Amino acid sequence: MSKPKKKFQDDGRTIFSMDALNDDYYLKKNNKNDENHVVLTKKEQKALRKGAFISLLPMLICSVIGFGLVALLIWLWLK
Repeated sequence: MSKPKKKFQDDGRTIFSMDALNDDYYLKKNNKNDENHVVLTKKEQKALRKGAFISLLPMLICSVIGFGLVALLIWLWLK
């Protein structure tokens, strides 16, 4: 025979401290004196986005082809 389950009672313990989950902990707001702060022009931002898109394009193409192949196999299977 199984033992009757005890009713859950919260004892107030935490698994993870939630003190660090505010914006100031992760992001340094209004810190323009930072040595790593870089200001990019519009042309540089456009070039950066274009480079990121071109570097991710093969993965995007593979994903689209894979999705197409799965859709084709499902269509052939259910035909």
